[in-house]
Amino acid sequence: RLMAIGFQCDITSVMSFMMGDALSSKNLSFIPTVASTGGAAGHHAVSHHSGDSAMVTKFKAMVQWEIGLMAGFVQKLKSMTDYDGKPVLDNTLVMFGSELADGNRHNHDDKPIMLAGKLGGLVTTDRHVRFPTNRDYTLVKTYGDFFITLLGLYDVKVTNFGDDGKEAIAWNR
Repeated sequence: RLMAIGFQCDITSVMSFMMGDALSSKNLSFIPTVASTGGAAGHHAVSHHSGDSAMVTKFKAMVQWEIGLMAGFVQKLKSMTDYDGKPVLDNTLVMFGSELADGNRHNHDDKPIMLAGKLGGLVTTDRHVRFPTNRDYTLVKTYGDFFITLLGLYDVKVTNFGDDGKEAIAWNR
């Protein structure tokens, strides 16, 4: 709630909130599915499920809980009115993601990133963009390109990002 009020009151236009679950052994047994299966209840331990169906079920419950927190925050921004009479979410961009696509394999391919909000109309909503997993970065848009684009939305001009970011992505196509 405090972060949403910060946006609404224009106290800040950028926030970072990191849960740090990927390396955490924080006990998540308050999530019913996690508690009912017993055993490990920390995000990191459960993410290394080795394909065990009970652990995969537990891990899915943990991720769904995290997504629920994100959804609640986005709904809060959508329900609050901004200075221009529009929902705060319309003037905001919220990014939610993980450093890995698959914690079990420490895989970075096809990493999910979710954006919510329109950033004052700079971002087209209701889209799903999938980056090809082709490793020839001269042929496809990459996560580095995504971050160049994201920085550009905030008027931060960069010409490269990481090993693979070479150019911005056209958002409003």
